[in-house]
Amino acid sequence: MIGRYHILDALARRLPAPPPPSPGAPPNAVVFTPGHLGDILHTAPMLRALREARPDWHTTWLVGPWSLALAKHFAGCVSEIVPFAPDHLSYHRGQSRLRQSAAAQWRLGLRLRRLAPAAFVSTANESPEARWLANMLRPAIWSGMGDRPPPRVHPSVQTHFTPYAKDVPESLSKLALLRPFGIEPEPDRAALFFPLPPDLLRAADAFLAAEAIDPARPLVLLSPGSGWPGKNWPADRYLALADALLSANRAQVAWLGTAAEASALFPSTPLPGKNWTGRLALDLLAAVMSRATLWIGNDSGPMHLAAAAGCPTLSLWGPTEPAKWAPSGPTHRHIRLHTRCPGCEYWNPAARCLRPTHECMEAIPLPAVLSALAPYLP
Repeated sequence: MIGRYHILDALARRLPAPPPPSPGAPPNAVVFTPGHLGDILHTAPMLRALREARPDWHTTWLVGPWSLALAKHFAGCVSEIVPFAPDHLSYHRGQSRLRQSAAAQWRLGLRLRRLAPAAFVSTANESPEARWLANMLRPAIWSGMGDRPPPRVHPSVQTHFTPYAKDVPESLSKLALLRPFGIEPEPDRAALFFPLPPDLLRAADAFLAAEAIDPARPLVLLSPGSGWPGKNWPADRYLALADALLSANRAQVAWLGTAAEASALFPSTPLPGKNWTGRLALDLLAAVMSRATLWIGNDSGPMHLAAAAGCPTLSLWGPTEPAKWAPSGPTHRHIRLHTRCPGCEYWNPAARCLRPTHECMEAIPLPAVLSALAPYLP
C-alpha cells in the first residue's frame, strides 16, 4: 500500500537542491525522535553530548506532539524544539488531536529545508517518514539506526546506519549515532537524567507533606501499567505486593499512572496505600520520584522517568528486552523469567497477547519480587 510518506518522498526527490547555508553561519543539525517518554529520555544524553562537543551548532529537535511537554525540559540541550507527528497508530495511538495533515508536514519540511542542515540524525529505526525527511532536507550526512541504509535516498546524502543491537543500552546506541560527526560514544555519557530545579523539588516536598508521607520511612512507588497490556505484571499481584508491604509495615506505598489506566486495571478494587493516579504532572512526578526509596513496575515510560530522576527501580519484564531498555547501574534491578513468544507484537499498542494467560508476565511470582526488595527495604 502506498502511504503518505511514500508520496511525499517521491515529491521531495524531485525538488532542486536547497540553497547553501549563509557564509559564516553555524552548521545546522536536525534530530528526529518520534517516540514517547522513553525515547525522549534515551535521546537526551545524546543531545547533551552533541551540545557539549559542538556548542556552535544550531540543533533542531523534531519530537511528537505527545512528547513536546517532556522534551521542553531538555531545551538547554538544543536550539529549538519542533513538533512533528508521524501518521502511525503506534505513535498517535488513535488521538486525532495529535495528528498532522500531509500539507502541514510538507510546509514544515520546506521550512527545515531552508536551514540547509549539515546533519540529520534519526533516533528510531529506519522508516518512510525518516527517509522523506532526509530527501526533503538533503543533509550532508544522515545518521540513523537500522541494519542497512534505506533505499531511494538522494545521492547527495551520505548515509551512516548503526545496526540495532538488542543487547546494548538504548541511550548508548543513540550516542553512537554521533560517530559520523567525530563524536565517540562514551558509556559515562549514557546515564539518563531529568532536570530538577529547586522550585520543583520544593513543590514535591510540599505535595508529599500534604499527603502525610513520613520522610523518615521508606516510600515505594507502584506503576502497574504500560503502553501495552502484554507488558503488565498481573494486577492482582500488584495488589498483593502492596498489601504485603503495608501489612508488614515495611514501607509507605503510593500508586502511579493515569486515572484511566487505574480504572481499567482495578475497576472495582480500592488501591491500598496512596492513590496518586492521574494527579501528578510529569515534572512534579519526576520530582516526587526523586524523593522515593524505590519504584516498582513494568517496562514503561515511568520506569525510565524514575531512573532519570535518580530513583532506584525494580522492573518486571516479559516480552521486551531488559538488556536494551532496563535502567543500568547499582541501584537498579530487574526480573525476567520468560521471554516473549514467537510472533509477539510487543511494540504494537493495538495488538493482543497471543496467550490468554500472558505467560511471560505470569511467570514472575510474588515471592520473587518480595525477595528482590531486600537491598532496598529493611
